[in-house]
Amino acid sequence: MNNMIKKRGSIFYYEDYFPHDNSTHKHKCRVLFVGATAIFYDAWREGISKWAFIPVRKNCIFYRFPLVGVDRLNFEGFEPIDDISAQKLCLDLPEILISLNKSDLDKKANLKTLLNISSPQIALYAKGKKGGHWGKALHVHTDSLTLGNLVKQIQSIQKLDFIPGDKIILVRAGLSKGYPSYFINCP
Repeated sequence: MNNMIKKRGSIFYYEDYFPHDNSTHKHKCRVLFVGATAIFYDAWREGISKWAFIPVRKNCIFYRFPLVGVDRLNFEGFEPIDDISAQKLCLDLPEILISLNKSDLDKKANLKTLLNISSPQIALYAKGKKGGHWGKALHVHTDSLTLGNLVKQIQSIQKLDFIPGDKIILVRAGLSKGYPSYFINCP
């Protein structure tokens, strides 16, 4: 993978074609971080001349661009993200917090393995029956949070029949009330 892609603050552009009016729009974006399958990015707001996520708001869902389509992107330039904004956006937390099998949830609910999360709270969003995420986020305090306690929190808000297959993952979403948020999802 190109080193520009991996670097926080790298600027890239991509074009969208709109057939209804036969127009093309060029989007300016800035890399926040690169995950396993996507680039998490910020978008430039032309009308107000500012980035969408900086200054940092307390609630946001990060934009993503799939790594399989990275050849569509044109990397040109660099605009650093200041350390305070990077810290407020919790950009150093992982894209995937945990990955479990549904069939193992009851066994994992008793595990006392401490999770090392560098935020006092995280927020969890459940997956809905139509595939989207719904409801209010469940905020979980992370001091002394064990894998078992996190599994119990997932079980308390997620209807498991909405998750196709056997795999459940917590995938980084953005921020909720200023804390890192994760979607309960399936690969």
